[in-house]
Amino acid sequence: MAKLLRQVAVSLCGSLKDNAMKMKFYILTILAFSFFSCSTDKKQTIEDSNSMLKLYKRIDNQLYYWETWDKNEKSAIVHWGIVGQTGQNREVKSGLFSDFRKAVQKEIDEKLKEGYAEFDEDNYAFLDIEYKVDGFGTEKDLDKRHRLEEKMDEVLGWTGLGHTDG
Repeated sequence: MAKLLRQVAVSLCGSLKDNAMKMKFYILTILAFSFFSCSTDKKQTIEDSNSMLKLYKRIDNQLYYWETWDKNEKSAIVHWGIVGQTGQNREVKSGLFSDFRKAVQKEIDEKLKEGYAEFDEDNYAFLDIEYKVDGFGTEKDLDKRHRLEEKMDEVLGWTGLGHTDG
């Protein structure tokens, strides 16, 4: 996984050996450190618009994820797979006599019964990506930062590994 993250960063920021743009990676093991840090103490619901729920479960020494988020007012996305892999996804839509949130909540309840749980926030790991710029940087530097952040969010999110936070 570290190799994949490095490849993404290098493709967007150039060579890590370049003096003008050095990246420092602090990888504190992404998710793999926490196979046992899930908690099933609370019943999870997804009632708020644009809410997201991520659940994890260890099966035969592999960590699986199951997540859902509102796509809009009439549908949600459900995404699942093995952590580190893209997995599968599908859209759950409201019908004439059905509410997508009820269907998604039913799936959440099933996953919780199967032993899926959220990660305990105390056990999160972080990856810091830094690169050197002169002064406050230029518009080009800011654009590069935004492209890197978007790509990392895409890679981490669609493989069940997390998300970027600024």
